[in-house]
Amino acid sequence: MKRVFGWLLLALAFYLAALLATAPARLLLAWLPEQVRVADVAGTLWSGRAGPLQAGGGPRIERVEWEWRPSGLLLGRMEYKVEVKAFGGHAGFDAGLGPFGGPVLEKVQGAWPAASIGPLLPVKGIALGGRVELALERLVLEEGWPVEIKGALHWRDAALVSPFSFGLGGFQAVPALAEDGRLRLDISDDGGALDADGEAVLSRDRSYRLDLRIRARASAAPGLADSLKLLGNPDVRGFYRLHLSGRF
Repeated sequence: MKRVFGWLLLALAFYLAALLATAPARLLLAWLPEQVRVADVAGTLWSGRAGPLQAGGGPRIERVEWEWRPSGLLLGRMEYKVEVKAFGGHAGFDAGLGPFGGPVLEKVQGAWPAASIGPLLPVKGIALGGRVELALERLVLEEGWPVEIKGALHWRDAALVSPFSFGLGGFQAVPALAEDGRLRLDISDDGGALDADGEAVLSRDRSYRLDLRIRARASAAPGLADSLKLLGNPDVRGFYRLHLSGRF
């Protein structure tokens, strides 16, 4: 009896594989929220591509490609290798979805020019230089919000291009989840021109709060220290406070 049951499971796995291999990728459109617009979908549920994609007036994603990984069935979930092209850069990750819980993303690697990320920030009128890199070992989502996250976000060769032009060094933000479910990013510098530390806090209601302490190091370009004076008066150690809050 056990042998028969095993053969039935194997047959079911092959049947599912056959469905994925032949089912058109356009079936995915029925699963997307109404506000998501997709210009083109090609391939199958097993291997395909879509794009450009846009949700309402949100940012545009140029292309998404996926490849089914049958090894995920051994873990009781559907698993895909996904590549995303957007904001002048790209990201790749393994995505899994089981019968319970939300999506699980692993081995997330992404890189984008900071110039393309700047327009998405709540502070307007500034242009950024350098590159932004994302490296996450694991990200678990429930209703679109992180419930588990491990990794870091880096801003390499950071620079302010406009309204002033200064090299800033580099920064990293390490994510952590607070007990109340808020996402906290612990921010620090890599020893470059700008001495900085602080945190950013994001909430499920799409509110955010940014608190930073910054000051120019002796290695900073002439004029950076003077530009920081626009933030007000420094504390006794020469740090200026940068506080921003709002909704994203």
